[in-house]
Amino acid sequence: MNRFIKILVLLLFLFALGQTAYAKSYSIDEVHIRAWIQPNGNLLVNEVFTYTFNGDYESIRRSIHQENHEGVEWYEAYELINKEAEIGFLEERDLQSLKVQKEGNTYRSPFPISNSTRTFVFAYELRNAVDSYDTYSDLTVPFFNSGSNHDVDLNNVTIDFVFPEEVEPANYAAFYHGRAGNIQEKGPSVVRFTSPVSKMYSLTETRLLFPSSIMTAQEKTEAPSPLKKVIAGEEERRAESALRKAQMKSFNNILLSLAVLLGMAVLVSTLGHFLSRLKGRSEPIDALETDPLLFYLVIKRGKFSHMGFIAGIYSLVEKGLVSVRKEKSTSRFLSDSRSPDETLFFTLKTDEDSLTEMEKKLVSWVFRRKGRNGSASFSMNDLAGATKMEKDQKRHLKKYHSKVKQFKEQEKEWFSDVIMEAKEHGLLRDTWFKIMTRFVPVLILAAILAACYFDQQSTLLISIYTGISGVFLLWGWKLRAKWPYAVFGLISIFTAAQIYNERAYTLLVISAVFFIILLFLVPRHTVSADALGVRTGIMRFKKQLRREGIPAEGVLDKWMIRSMMIKGRPGVKKVWLNGVQDEAVISRAPLTALVMSDQNPYVFIANSWKWSIPPAAPSSGSTDAGYYGGSDGGGGDGGGGAGAD
Repeated sequence: MNRFIKILVLLLFLFALGQTAYAKSYSIDEVHIRAWIQPNGNLLVNEVFTYTFNGDYESIRRSIHQENHEGVEWYEAYELINKEAEIGFLEERDLQSLKVQKEGNTYRSPFPISNSTRTFVFAYELRNAVDSYDTYSDLTVPFFNSGSNHDVDLNNVTIDFVFPEEVEPANYAAFYHGRAGNIQEKGPSVVRFTSPVSKMYSLTETRLLFPSSIMTAQEKTEAPSPLKKVIAGEEERRAESALRKAQMKSFNNILLSLAVLLGMAVLVSTLGHFLSRLKGRSEPIDALETDPLLFYLVIKRGKFSHMGFIAGIYSLVEKGLVSVRKEKSTSRFLSDSRSPDETLFFTLKTDEDSLTEMEKKLVSWVFRRKGRNGSASFSMNDLAGATKMEKDQKRHLKKYHSKVKQFKEQEKEWFSDVIMEAKEHGLLRDTWFKIMTRFVPVLILAAILAACYFDQQSTLLISIYTGISGVFLLWGWKLRAKWPYAVFGLISIFTAAQIYNERAYTLLVISAVFFIILLFLVPRHTVSADALGVRTGIMRFKKQLRREGIPAEGVLDKWMIRSMMIKGRPGVKKVWLNGVQDEAVISRAPLTALVMSDQNPYVFIANSWKWSIPPAAPSSGSTDAGYYGGSDGGGGDGGGGAGAD
């Protein structure tokens, strides 16, 4: 049930992450902007922002876009005291002035606040915001751009423009660049744009094309394009936006198919996990007759661990090709009270020519000793690295580290060949794992990129997602590990959450969650139909191990090596405590005797490898660990936005 526990932990983590994200938050509930076009080309702007704070905050901020003007002439910030006052008719008694600190294109006002709703007024003037030509004037204002400064949704947005003098509505054109906005009013004096929400990281931009004759104090230049061509370009842009919305509706059907397909894969994998335990009629005793290496490959589904080479060695022992006995440890280990007094000693009983290729490879790098009769042998302690005492005294750690590193490289090379041979014989298959780690992630990546395109997401978001997710996918392909794909899934969930279309967002998040669940459900290798019977015998052996303890004397070590593979290092002795207590019987089973006397050679070898890691070399820089912090402001990204810190 480990896979299901991991899935539960993952879901609890995602839930806790979401709860943490909402522990401190703020919302901008309403935005009303009123901008007066000045005859000299400047734009005078008043903005009213209503905030609701949940948690403690120290300041509010407003980032002014840097496009289509020659700078901010001045900027002021206020708290609105009179909630009945209307923008455009504000008086001094309605406002309380706030200090302003400029950080690039961001203006920050200190304002300690906690768990309340407040309204603020931002007033500023943009220099030469209007491009005035001999035939028309162009005013394009990206109030809230698609960069990182626009990092929160702005709800109930209203944008008013006031002309310096009246203009017949038929004589000017107005356009809204955004997701859900429209032109609510187009009058001779005022143009009003409204939007239910300006989504974070999305563009909220307005454009006015009007007669240049009303710009009486501004010099005129030659128009770069005829007015009809500019209007035609705007109409084309509007048509393209409508087309993408229609494409998104059609694409949602594809996303539904993807979510259903992955959901069915989760269901099939879950059912297959349980049904695999029911297949076959094997009895627990059959597991004792199963080759230890086959036993390991089936129960671990080909997953690499250092228990694999122990299984390989005991495969030779149970075939009668290698003998095993207890042996006193050498003085290096006897001088350390935390090292075992005894270990296992293995001797090859046959000619190497009679071994299979895999067995020859294992013997060649483990059985290094040569006896008087030419027989190859080795002690488990030959594989050990540093003792705990040597670790504490930092003695010879580099030498032991090199030894252990070489051993691990040989071990992985041998195990890779074992897996390859198991695949060639049809024992293991990695088809599902390849589909899950190659085809499905690419499918999700393509689906999210397409959804971002149809949803008119920013190029920045698409580029960041492509770059980061691509790195983790390549990393996963190279390492053949699952965790980079799990990180990719989490990144995909975060990216999908930025999509405005609710149906697409929901389906993509569901698909990404199903993908992460499948990562835990689908093993690296699946066993063939023939091996399922072996697996059933192992599962029944595991249950009997819990209930009945140890059987007859002659198979003690067979039970011990298999219980080590099933229970792992910590749980083995606990299972055996209520078993055979006759020391004479136990002593005739070398592995069992060592485990029962707290001298498990596998545990010691594994620990010694950890102890063989030499301490890190001191850095050439300062030994002081420091934190270098700075202002959270800076130049910004050129995009407009508002927020709190």
